[in-house]
Amino acid sequence: MNTFLSEWTKLVSTKAIYWTTGLFLFFGVGFAAVYGLDVPADPMVKLWTGMDIRIIKATSVVAAVAALSFFVTIVQATMVVTSEYRHNYQSVSFMATPNRLKVVMAKWFLYSIFIAILTFVTVLASLYMTKRVSGELSSTLPVWSDEGAIHVLWGYPVAAVLLVTFTQGVSWLLRQTAGAISIMGLWFFALENLLGLLPKVGKYIVKYGPINNFNAFLTKTSIDDIQWDYNGSIAYFGVWAVVIFIAGAIVVRQRDA
Repeated sequence: MNTFLSEWTKLVSTKAIYWTTGLFLFFGVGFAAVYGLDVPADPMVKLWTGMDIRIIKATSVVAAVAALSFFVTIVQATMVVTSEYRHNYQSVSFMATPNRLKVVMAKWFLYSIFIAILTFVTVLASLYMTKRVSGELSSTLPVWSDEGAIHVLWGYPVAAVLLVTFTQGVSWLLRQTAGAISIMGLWFFALENLLGLLPKVGKYIVKYGPINNFNAFLTKTSIDDIQWDYNGSIAYFGVWAVVIFIAGAIVVRQRDA
């Protein structure tokens, strides 16, 4: 319990967590407001019927959460781990709690709860922001009965926790803020698609890359020629996240503080 209280104090006693949390909310809710002001016509409906029918799609409303806000999650999850190394007081934490795995799990658990709640609140606020500004189109998004809305309300917090697991695993391996954020940022935004340009192996990287599977779940778009649908994709990403997190935890135990 003392370890949890200590890690909670560290989490909430820095200005960075408040600024980045504000950005998380701003990106998600701000984009939802802009989207709601000018909802585009559904391209598939127009393709089949030739009519410009505008329907609010929940996955489109929270598109900025999936991209920009989740990058903020990467930054926060990294700083939870690496700030101690940057300020060189990680030894104090490990002296206070000799069982280093307790420190690792406390950091993961506390920030996972924090980000799950923040993500749920942001997604819910985004959906209602779009409904509020979209006028007569608001009726096309019944938040609590729409399949897409239900998916983002539970799916995005789950995805956020798994992204934290993945990111903190990388952070424990590297122990360096700029390096971990750079690697995760590149991986999150571009790496797998760039590697997909490689001959022969590229198509397999695109199909089985963890971030591509992560995005497939967020957008409810199953990857072609793969053994699972978008729900299986988040389970696949979860396996990657757990394996990397365990690798990071093992390294923490074995190397010098």
